[in-house]
Amino acid sequence: RPNYKTQIACCKGAYGGQTSGVCLAKSQLTLDSKEVRFKVTTTTTTVLIKSSITLSAIQVPTDTAEKEAVVNTLKDTIKKMIGANLGSGQTVQDITIISIGDVDINFRRFVRRLMTKTEILYSCLIEVITEQRVNTAEIEDSTTVPSIPTVADMLADISTKITEAFIDPALVTSTLVQAATDNGAPEEIRSVSFEGAAPVVIDPTEVEQSDPEITFETAPVPTPPTEEPTFLPRQTPTLPPTTDPTKS
Repeated sequence: RPNYKTQIACCKGAYGGQTSGVCLAKSQLTLDSKEVRFKVTTTTTTVLIKSSITLSAIQVPTDTAEKEAVVNTLKDTIKKMIGANLGSGQTVQDITIISIGDVDINFRRFVRRLMTKTEILYSCLIEVITEQRVNTAEIEDSTTVPSIPTVADMLADISTKITEAFIDPALVTSTLVQAATDNGAPEEIRSVSFEGAAPVVIDPTEVEQSDPEITFETAPVPTPPTEEPTFLPRQTPTLPPTTDPTKS
């Protein structure tokens, strides 16, 4: 009895004339073997992180509209800096400013005062969509099916990316000034500068992961590229000069 390395080879070798196509259907290939089927496993994870950035002297506003403009400026700045540094499938869903200085933004009014350095405490909700694509014909034949990253690896990756997002003070400051202009924030907020960022804190209880969603997709079997023949220009051989015997 012959042995086959893969189910596809078995279908073609032992059941090549099978009209029902049951064997090939099980291997997830069409009868003419021009399409391949993939098992796609999608997992969605949401991560809530907390951290803070420090700005230079800032005047804490008391006016409600000015306060809102400042808060939106800070949210837009943080979202843009983090979002630009995240990887594929990672997106910032929401930014919440918790406090400016030591004043909770939920307080009705701020005590207007000038701080030499102002810590902005914020939380950031990040969504991570991880996709695993496996050729279904290889599932039974391969022992090295790619795996979805663990939650621990995912959190370490996010923490590193957020830390790196604030590594350039000049870029953060220019982003802040532009956000202040876009939000119509008070003039004093446009003159502040970025001083630094605190380490990222991720509470494991604030991590939620959905059940894997499994779907199937088909795609054409890739055709190897064909190389066009290269023709070299024909070269005419050079003959040695002839000597006329009558002139010798």
